[in-house]
Amino acid sequence: MCHRYFFIYWFMVRSSHTEEIIDPSSHVYAASSTSENSTIAGIVDYTNANSYIGKNATVQGMPVRIYTSAKGTVFFDYCINYKNCPFSVVIFADDAKKFANIMSYQNTNISVTGLLKSYNGHAEIAVTSPSQIN
Repeated sequence: MCHRYFFIYWFMVRSSHTEEIIDPSSHVYAASSTSENSTIAGIVDYTNANSYIGKNATVQGMPVRIYTSAKGTVFFDYCINYKNCPFSVVIFADDAKKFANIMSYQNTNISVTGLLKSYNGHAEIAVTSPSQIN
């Protein structure tokens, strides 16, 4: 188990202010915190990522399209129409050079860990290292 995931698991188990919510239909686990100061959201489905803006989370989903801009910035689109999609991943050109085969993530269920930020009203994680994607 990756150290980051172990810490998230340990925090969720040890924190007296966190309860685990289990969605049995999708096997996706999300932590719901009663403390507004909590910065760990746990594991969330990409469709719910907007609810965790400002928190560190592991977002699960399948990028249906991976696009590289003319400047080398890479975008993972989780919906056919990316403009209406609730979540995306961005890897800036300098960081994209760290990835051996970035296209291997397309049409594959992956987990992306990082700080969820809002960009144009949608949740986004800026990936800086291959270790953020499993």
